[in-house]
Amino acid sequence: MDGIVGAIDGTEKYVIDNCKANLIVETISGESAGGIVGRITSSTCDISNCSNSKNITAQTRYAGGIVGVIINNSNVTIDMVYNNSSIKTLSANCAGGIVGLVTNKSVATIGEAYNTGSLNASTYCTGGIVGCSGDSSITTIESCFNIGKISGYDCYGGILGAIDGGTGIIKYCHNYGTISVSSVDSRGGILGYRNGSYTGTANYWLSTCGAYSGIGYISDNTNATPYTLEQMKTQSNFVGWDFDEIWKMDETKGYPVLRNLPDIPDIIE
Repeated sequence: MDGIVGAIDGTEKYVIDNCKANLIVETISGESAGGIVGRITSSTCDISNCSNSKNITAQTRYAGGIVGVIINNSNVTIDMVYNNSSIKTLSANCAGGIVGLVTNKSVATIGEAYNTGSLNASTYCTGGIVGCSGDSSITTIESCFNIGKISGYDCYGGILGAIDGGTGIIKYCHNYGTISVSSVDSRGGILGYRNGSYTGTANYWLSTCGAYSGIGYISDNTNATPYTLEQMKTQSNFVGWDFDEIWKMDETKGYPVLRNLPDIPDIIE
């Protein structure tokens, strides 16, 4: 269930453009929840220029601000999107500010996106942008940021909650949101848990956000560098980032924001 499209399942290419979801989304059981699309199955889909601004709650499946789950050999591109709602799963894994779960040999590419909403999965795998990349799937996250609060139990990351049998590629992203979970060492400033292939490039996280390390469990900050509040305010610290076309410094908020998306509101509690 979702705010715009319940499910996409087919062999044609689907395009969703310029959509704004302003509906509270709650699933009773058995379905994933997404602000724009609940589930994408065995499909090719492009989603762009979309946003969600109402709270999302999934009872027994996955939840994402834009898409709940991408599954079964799907190929999905998501860009120029943002989520300003809180997202919660009540008795299931995987919540993400943009996508809850990418799995079953799917490919998801997410670019120029942000999340401000608070995130909570009752069990495992929550990420500021994507909850989990699993089961031989490939998830690429580029030029994205999270300022939403992340809370719950285990495997929580500022950008990607977990790689569990899949591949995660994270480039030019930052996390400013606080992370508070029961399992302390699974708090990753960028990635919460790694069981699969990971490639990172020039990613940064606020050193006081509550993370254990840039990559949870293994105490690794490779291409997941902690920055102080003062360091986050300085453009030259973001090595390789495109401040001409993609990013700009927000001197009031004290961190980089995406210049082609609307200004962010206050952080949602």
